[in-house]
Amino acid sequence: MSERKSKLREGLTTRRLLVILLCIAGFAMALREIHDPDLWWHLATGRYIWEQRQIPRVDVFSHTMRGTRWYTHEWLAEVIFYGLYRLGGEAALIVGAAGIVALTLMTLYAQCQSRPYAAAFVVILGAVASAITWGVRPQMFTFLFAALYMGLIEKYRQRMNDQKQISSTDSIDEDGQKIRANPFNPLNFLHSDVGLLCAFPLLMIVWVNAHGGYFLGLALLAGVICGDGLARLVGWVSPRTLSWAALRALGIALGGCVLATLINPNGYHMLWYPFETLTSSAMQTYIQEWASPNFHNSDFWPFAALLLGGAALMVGLHHRPDLTDGLLFFGLGGAGLLSARHIPLFVVIAVPVVSRALTAAKVPQSRRNFTALNWAILALALLATGARLYVVLEKNRADRATRYPQAALAYIESHGLRDAAIYNSYKWGGYLVWQDIPVFIDGRADVYGDAFIEQFLTAYFVRPGWRAALDAYRPDYVLIEARATLAVLLDEAPEWERVYTDDVSVIFVRETK
Repeated sequence: MSERKSKLREGLTTRRLLVILLCIAGFAMALREIHDPDLWWHLATGRYIWEQRQIPRVDVFSHTMRGTRWYTHEWLAEVIFYGLYRLGGEAALIVGAAGIVALTLMTLYAQCQSRPYAAAFVVILGAVASAITWGVRPQMFTFLFAALYMGLIEKYRQRMNDQKQISSTDSIDEDGQKIRANPFNPLNFLHSDVGLLCAFPLLMIVWVNAHGGYFLGLALLAGVICGDGLARLVGWVSPRTLSWAALRALGIALGGCVLATLINPNGYHMLWYPFETLTSSAMQTYIQEWASPNFHNSDFWPFAALLLGGAALMVGLHHRPDLTDGLLFFGLGGAGLLSARHIPLFVVIAVPVVSRALTAAKVPQSRRNFTALNWAILALALLATGARLYVVLEKNRADRATRYPQAALAYIESHGLRDAAIYNSYKWGGYLVWQDIPVFIDGRADVYGDAFIEQFLTAYFVRPGWRAALDAYRPDYVLIEARATLAVLLDEAPEWERVYTDDVSVIFVRETK
């Protein structure tokens, strides 16, 4: 036993420590308070599915759109989130989301060359660049699945271009001789080319039910097929370029993925759902993360560094860069410039590409080992991560009272307003859904549509015609921020009476004659 412990202590080399610290750092960075107001209607949806044992197909949360068709495309993520909430409340949600981020970063690290030092640097840069969108949100599943897809694609490209291909049922002994593996071993299939290609549609079945960003998986496969096919046609062939036969097989996998997207509660409607989101003028205009990154904000500088640095490395290489790498890198880089929401998707592409470019540049790697110091550093890292988790949970608990109208909800409950028709602030809609209050509006922009959202905002921002927009659905009471401009005008309106106010919110009730 003592000999085993001794080997364990001595086994923590500097290289291994760096990998462990990278995982811990990614997890610690992803620990953050719950700021996304949409989380609450996601949780409410998960609760509905959990309790009713069915996925809602129409709106069940608002009084304005009740019964309207609702494509509940993130139902699996919502069930997972609600399960975590039941298990450990908001703490479990925060830890779970951080775990998804850490797993994604380590998946990217596994694809990198120049490991561990140069690769770790690139992964950290990618983490900082993508951190602006991290949180307890279904988008984190697309971040993870995109990384898994790129890992599978890279593994397939490496396997297809290995000059010393080994059959899926063979292995090699120490003398380099083939050894016939057990043909009855089910793991052989997983290591075969067919098994690798089957992994794409199998993952897609989960992805399409977790988040609408599943379409990126189809785009990545199509990008590789187009990039490598074009490289073959124009003679821009690199050691990683797939053969025509391998491209045909990958095309079959892409077809399997398209069929896999149909395995969801909404059927073929999910094939065009992502385009409805991308073409929604209201979402593009009013949701901040759909806007282009503002480089006056230092939060976007790591993205700029990754984009410009990666481009400089690729262009400055002495040998010809891989055409598909360039196609995906600059394609997703352009998407990130159009919308900050796409920056994490660019990171998934950029990190392995930049690491390969650094390998071509022959970045030196250190091999020094300081076993005792390594264990001390690891202990400090774990202690610091635990401390950060405690701070995040305490701050999250304190922020709740100032971020949401908790006190106003008590008034609504005690004065019989719960079932009355409400006009509420957009950012509080999800929280009210979680509290079982039928809302006027919440973050499900696809349910309400652009016209309704514009009508809501006409009243909220007191634009011309605001009174008619507010009265269109005859709300019985209004719950908005205490400092909202609309509150000032409602104080002057004879048909509305202020009945409650605090530092966070105000309630107006329509007077009946």
